[in-house]
Parts: sequence; structure tokens; C-alpha cells
Amino acid sequence: MIEQTTALDSLAVSMTKAVLLFMLFQFVLGVVYGALMEGSESGATLGKRYCGLRVTDKYGERIGYGAAVIRNIGVNLMGVALSIRVNAGLILAPAYLLALFTKRKQALHDLAAKTIVIYVVIDPPSSRVSFKNAEL
Repeated sequence: MIEQTTALDSLAVSMTKAVLLFMLFQFVLGVVYGALMEGSESGATLGKRYCGLRVTDKYGERIGYGAAVIRNIGVNLMGVALSIRVNAGLILAPAYLLALFTKRKQALHDLAAKTIVIYVVIDPPSSRVSFKNAEL
């Protein structure tokens, strides 16, 4: 019985280490991806581009990679907290709810990095059909 308990304990420790390593990898990957995309000329991740959003400074200018790293550390902390326990995520929820009460709808990670998320208006390509050389 003692050998079986020791084997199960060893397995539990190994699984815990694997999960923590995966969470660390997920956090680092999220910070790097977000910082590289939001700090670039486009100022947006692929999802933000699709939704017509962009991360800028308070003047509407491109943010640097330093501000993008600060912002994405804050963003990814919530993901890690929710991965650990729902209660931990609830503790950090006010960081996101802060956006409901700020003038520019900034969450805590935006305030820390001095960034805002804006809508980008893109003129759609012309949907009109040209009849210039067509016979009617």
C-alpha cells in the first residue's frame, strides 16, 4: 500500500510540474505574440485586425514594444489566474471591470501601459460594378 501511494504521489507531482510548465509556456507565448503584433506598425493582433481594432497611445500613435510588453503581461496574467483557479480570476476581474468606469474604456493593463484600444475605420473596396466597357 505504501508503494502505491508513493507512485500516485510521484505521478501527481509530475503532472503538476507539467501543467505549471505548460502554463508558463502559454503565458510567455501570449506575451511575446501580443507584444510583437501590437508593437508593430499594424498595432493589432490578428483578432484585433479582423475586428477593426488597434492599440495606440493616448494620441492615436503607434505604441512601442515596451508598452506592448507591459500591456500583454497584464492581459495574460488574467489567463494564468483563470487557469489556476476561478477564484483567482475573480480577484483579478476588477482589473477588467475598470474599463466600465474610465473615460476611454481602459482596463488596468491599458492604464499601466498608457494605451487605448480604438476602432479603425477602413474604407471597403468599391463594391460597384463598372459598366464602362460593358454592353447593356
